[in-house]
Amino acid sequence: MHPVHIERAPAVPQAHIRSLDVEALRRDLDAVIEGEVRFDKISRALYSTDASVYRIEPVGVVVVKSRADVIRAVQI
Repeated sequence: MHPVHIERAPAVPQAHIRSLDVEALRRDLDAVIEGEVRFDKISRALYSTDASVYRIEPVGVVVVKSRADVIRAVQI
């Protein structure tokens, strides 16, 4: 078995997130995702942490139902 090297995605600068049209992103995702698209404050807070000490609130949350949902979300 070969070792797998996993790189962390670079952090998106907060200034870039502020310039993002969040409502347009939500609409675009909602139009093509079979699963759930959540941009409400509570969902973002719930998904902002894991078992680590880091806490980063996401712009939104996509709960996918299929591989196709993953592909569509990444494309958008």
